[in-house]
Parts: sequence; structure tokens; C-alpha cells
Amino acid sequence: MKLTSLHLKKLFSTGWQSWSTGYDPRNIGHTPIFLHPPNPIPMNTSLVGTRISKPKNPIKGWCSYYAFGTEINETIILNQVHALQKNNLSAFEYILLDEGWNNAWGDWLTYDKKKFPSGLKQCAQKIKSLGFKPSIWIAPFLVSPHAAIVKKHPDWFVRKEGVFIEGLHMTPLDHYLPFNKYMLDIKNPHVLSYLNRVFKWLIKDCGFELLKLDFLYAHHFSHWRTNDEANSDLRQFLLRLKQKYPKTYILGCGCPLLPAIGAVDGMRIGPDVSIPFFQKIPLLKRVTNLILYKRIIANLQARRWTNIFWNTDPDVFLCHSEYGLSHNQLISLQQNIIQLQGNIFIGNDMTVLSQERIHTYIRPLL
Repeated sequence: MKLTSLHLKKLFSTGWQSWSTGYDPRNIGHTPIFLHPPNPIPMNTSLVGTRISKPKNPIKGWCSYYAFGTEINETIILNQVHALQKNNLSAFEYILLDEGWNNAWGDWLTYDKKKFPSGLKQCAQKIKSLGFKPSIWIAPFLVSPHAAIVKKHPDWFVRKEGVFIEGLHMTPLDHYLPFNKYMLDIKNPHVLSYLNRVFKWLIKDCGFELLKLDFLYAHHFSHWRTNDEANSDLRQFLLRLKQKYPKTYILGCGCPLLPAIGAVDGMRIGPDVSIPFFQKIPLLKRVTNLILYKRIIANLQARRWTNIFWNTDPDVFLCHSEYGLSHNQLISLQQNIIQLQGNIFIGNDMTVLSQERIHTYIRPLL
């Protein structure tokens, strides 16, 4: 299939990156003020005529983030694998270690030894030995101010007048919040060499078979780079990774859509299904989950057709009673995900989810 200008126009009507939704004639999406960066990218037709190959087959898996946030460890992960086996749910074969496996964003060649006392590689190998595929999350361009790499290589970062540039761009108040992130300069050959070592360690040495690459929009907010340059840099970065590790499943998240066409295997097509921090506050949890539910349904409808470029990934399916959605809402979400014919990940703590909920909500996803 060759990419056309009509493809691009339709794509841009849905928004510019994974989490950001756009306006279309049916008004099924919107650009929120908070949580998702505004659109800095004008439509670029330079990719028109590019031949796009058919994506890999959609995948199924379990993701750690929504049940455990960053508080994951080897025992938790392996207990989930055993629970999937016990409930005859081994078809959810990709076991995704999301955020929390290492000590600080940016120090990607290390892991938290307290959480993984046997070693990250050994945890991955145990997952494989049980018949599943180990998978891992990484935000390759962003670094915690407290990471060792900041002190060791300050020249690797994007700065303006000597000041580190904020790379997270989650809200307009980022500079006043405690989770700032610095931005690695991927034009720097030392940075690319470092990230190549990271990917080699995770894929070849540890044996992870899926990489969830998050916050890939970061360089579209670099003050000294044009949008076209940011698009080109990201596209070349993803294509090089895909070419070097063709068997590794590459999942884009927080990812600009245009430069990722034909360069990723799966693409998140909507926002996070819940905000873990808010789950500790009952009223806020219920309100935000209902808002996100409506946006998820809208995105599934608006971006279903993009499966010509990649496996559409609607984020995880949650169905525990505390989530706050009614039976009818959960069934609606379940059926929309099935009809999407894309990736299907679940995110509950499978060691405590009731048999009734597994039978009613999880098993039909297979």
C-alpha cells in the first residue's frame, strides 16, 4: 500500500500523537488542556507515496502499570504469570513490565536490585520458561534530574542558555511539579550510541521480546529543532531500531503518528485508561475514569481505520469492581476492543480478580 495525502488528512483529523485527540466532523474527539501536549506539528506531505508494508499480527498480553503503578517487583510479576496459567489465560502471552523496573528514568542500563534480586535478565528468562514473552517499558528520550547519567554526561542533554529543557509536557504546570524530566539530544552521536547499548542489553542480553517506547513526542518541543526535523529524527530512530531488531515487537506510546507510519508494529491510539495516583481518591477516581472511558470509546471509533499502518493498541482493559464502570459500560468497552481487531492487553491484578469477572469480561477478549 502506498501512503496518500488523503490518508494523512484523515489521520490528522484524529489528532497528532497517541494521547491527543483531534477534531472531526462528528466531534468525537477533542484536544484537552491538561494531560496531553498541544499539537505542534503542521501536516507534512513528504511521506506521500511511501510504500507501507502490512503490520505484524496483533498481540495479547498483561501490563503491570494499572494494578501496581511503579511498585512492581519480581514476585509480583511472576505471580501474575502463574495466575494467567491457572486461569487458562496463557493466550495473553506478552508480560509487560511497565514503569518502575529501574531506579531512575535515563539510567536504562541498570535495574532496581531490591525489586529484582535475581536480576532483570533472570526474571525475563523465568517468564520465558513459563511459556510467556517478557516485555518492557522505556521512555528512551527522557531522564530524571536525579539520574546518574545527568551528572556523568551533562553534555548529552538539550539545553537553552545552559538550562535543561523540560521534556515531559504533561500539563502547562510541568515546571512547578515534582516529576520534571530532562531531554536527551538524539542528534548527539554519543546519545545514540548509549541508546543502542540499552536496546542491545534489553533485547539481546535480557531477552525482552517487546519494547513499549513511551513519550516519543519529546523532541517535538525542542526549541532549536523544526517540526520537520523532529519528525525526521524520530522516524529514522524508529526505522533503525526496527531494522536492527525485526523480531522485536515495537509499541509506540505518546508517539507522534505521522513519523511512525510503517516504523512501529503497534501504536497506542488513546489516553491512559486511568491515572493510578487518582485511584487512591474515591471521588476523583470515579470522575476521571468515567471521563477517560468516554474518550477511549471515541478514540476506538476515530482511529480504528489506522490498522492499515500498525496494530491499533487501545491501552489495557480493566474490569475490577473498584474501577467504577457499570456492567454495561464494561461490556461496551470490551466489545469495542474486540471489534478494533488490534492488540489486547489486560491490566488487573489477576491473583485477586474474581472468577465471575474473569468469565464475564476477560475470557471473551480471547
